[in-house]
Amino acid sequence: MTRATDVRRCLMTCDVAGLMPYLSQEIGPVEAFIALHIARVEAVTMPERLKRYSLAFLAERGIRNIAGRWTVDAPPQAEVFTAAGIASRSSDARLSQRIVRAMGDACLDALAAGITEPPIQKERMLKARARERFRMRIC
Repeated sequence: MTRATDVRRCLMTCDVAGLMPYLSQEIGPVEAFIALHIARVEAVTMPERLKRYSLAFLAERGIRNIAGRWTVDAPPQAEVFTAAGIASRSSDARLSQRIVRAMGDACLDALAAGITEPPIQKERMLKARARERFRMRIC
């Protein structure tokens, strides 16, 4: 296999280990992987889907091509999401909806009050469920 064929195969399959003999000795495996994706984006004969994948990979890590120069953006701040699962297994659909709505409102009220601890939120949601069941006279 010629060098060009071997390098093209490494680019197509993202084979960093196979590409390492052709790279500078100072470059590490992480930098080699990034260099591989940059080469895939800039290659003329690379399939478009591979270019798009590599471009998305680089963008995910904050590496962009601006006016022909590859730059690294500051790492994005992590976004923190919270979620609460609410379900009711009542045979009456209206009752089930009322319980889910009451529990959801209790969760949102807790968040609005600044309560972010899950055990306290769960306690409030269970109290709302019990209150709704009592209103409907279901024990």
